Amino acid sequence: MDVSIIIPIYNVAPYIKRCIESVINQTYQNIECILVDDSSTDGCLKIVEQLIEEYNGDIDFKIIKHQETKGVSASRNDGIIHANGQYVFFLDSDDYLSNDCIEELKKTIEIGSETEMSIGNVTVQYDEQYMDKFEFSNLLSLNDGIYKNGILDCFLDRKFFIMPFNKLLRRDYIIKYNLFFEEGIIHEDYLWSFLVACNLQSLSVTNKYTYTYYRHSNSLDTDKNNEVHIINYSKACRLQAIYASKKEELWHNPQIYKYIQNCRYSQIINAYKDGNVSLCKSCYKLIRNTPFWRPWELKKMKASIGEVLLSLHQYLPKKIGYLYYMCFVKKYA
Repeated sequence: MDVSIIIPIYNVAPYIKRCIESVINQTYQNIECILVDDSSTDGCLKIVEQLIEEYNGDIDFKIIKHQETKGVSASRNDGIIHANGQYVFFLDSDDYLSNDCIEELKKTIEIGSETEMSIGNVTVQYDEQYMDKFEFSNLLSLNDGIYKNGILDCFLDRKFFIMPFNKLLRRDYIIKYNLFFEEGIIHEDYLWSFLVACNLQSLSVTNKYTYTYYRHSNSLDTDKNNEVHIINYSKACRLQAIYASKKEELWHNPQIYKYIQNCRYSQIINAYKDGNVSLCKSCYKLIRNTPFWRPWELKKMKASIGEVLLSLHQYLPKKIGYLYYMCFVKKYA
C-alpha cells in the first residue's frame, strides 16, 4: 500500500461512522487504514468492525487494540510502527476527509520528488449547538507551491497549523528524525509539529480544502479545565527548548526563542490570572529546569531590555528567582 491513514479511536461512537466512510469514499484507493482502538468503552469499536465487515473495496483496513488506555500519542505511534505505506496521514476519529483528500495531497507531495510533507487547507465545523460551519483562513496562509527555504520561519509565524491532521508525510522522514509523539502529555501536537518543522527541507502546499476539523463539546480544545491545558503547554515548551538547545542553528534563531518564550510566559500569566498560585509555581519550576538563553545570547539576538532582565531570574536562588519572575508576570498580566 502507498498511503497509511492512521486513526486513533477512543469513545467516538457518534462520529466514527462518518470518519471511516470518508476514507472509504476516497478517489485514491491504494491505501491502508490503521485504526488504533485505545480501549474504548462506548461501543465505537463494534461500529468500526461492522463497517469493515460490510466493506468491499481495495482499501486494506487493520485494527490494533490496546488492552488499556494509553492516550492519543501512543495510538499514533503504534500506527506509525505498523504502517506499510510510503506515506503516513493522521486522521482524527471525529473529523472527516474530502473525497479527493489523499489524491490531492499525494499529487502535491509528488510535484517535488524530495518533498517530505504536503499539507492542504482545513474547514472547521462546529456541532449543532453552534449551528454554524465556516472556514478559518488563518489555519493555512501559504500560497500553493513548494517551499524549500524559510519553512521553519513560516511555522513559527503560524502560517500553517500545528495539528497533525491533513498532513501527508513520508514515513522514512518520520523514522529518520525519530518524529514520534511524546507520550504522557496532552497538546503533544504542539511539540510534534515543532520537531517536524525544525527538520523539514521541503514542503508542498495546496490551498484546496481537503479536511474537516469537527469541534464539539467533547473536543480537547473545548475542555474547560484550564489547569490541565496550562501545565501541558508548559511541559511541551520545556521539551521544545531542550530539543533546540542541542542544535546550535536552532538555539541561536531569534524566532525560536520568541516562539518558546512567548508560550511559556503566556502560560504562567494565565495561571496568575486564574489566581492559581500552585500552578504558577509548577509553571515556574518547569521554566527553571529548562535550558535557558543567557543574557549575552539574548543581546546577540536583539532581545528587548525587558527580556534580558527577565532572564536574570535563573541566576538567583529558586525562591527569590520565582518572586523576581512573578514581578514581571504581575506587571504584564
